[in-house]
Amino acid sequence: MKMKKAQMSTSQIFTYILALVVASLILLYGYTAISKMRSQTDTVSILQFKTDLTNAINSISYDFGSVEIKKLNMPTGFNQVCFVDINNVVFATITEKLIKDSVDSQSKNDIFLLGNGNVEPMQVNGISVESDYKCIDSVSGKVSIQLEATGKSVLISQPPN
Repeated sequence: MKMKKAQMSTSQIFTYILALVVASLILLYGYTAISKMRSQTDTVSILQFKTDLTNAINSISYDFGSVEIKKLNMPTGFNQVCFVDINNVVFATITEKLIKDSVDSQSKNDIFLLGNGNVEPMQVNGISVESDYKCIDSVSGKVSIQLEATGKSVLISQPPN
């Protein structure tokens, strides 16, 4: 009879260990799935920002002299957007290292999202800025941008307060 008790406690220990392993695997899978979903959400918000900005630029570009102020939602993790006039850029005046590197390598990227050590370059084309580059900070997850159609491009600036 003592043998059965020892066997029963050993089988219970094995059951608990197996349950612990299964629970750990389920938690690991859940964490991985949530992390992947969060990463995809961040990618979608960056693409949405680029699409919204491109649509705003394209919609005003053919309406010479018109001025619009657009409020765009910033993607998660970014708090600043910088615009570079790649046709008239003066390399020495750029203070952001990653933007300077991009201009130096003659890439066609003209918009950069910055925040928390992250940089997301993108190419929209057809933009200009008063100086060779302009950075605008976001406020409460939104950035306000003034767009002015000049005929050959859309002049981007920070709207007056």
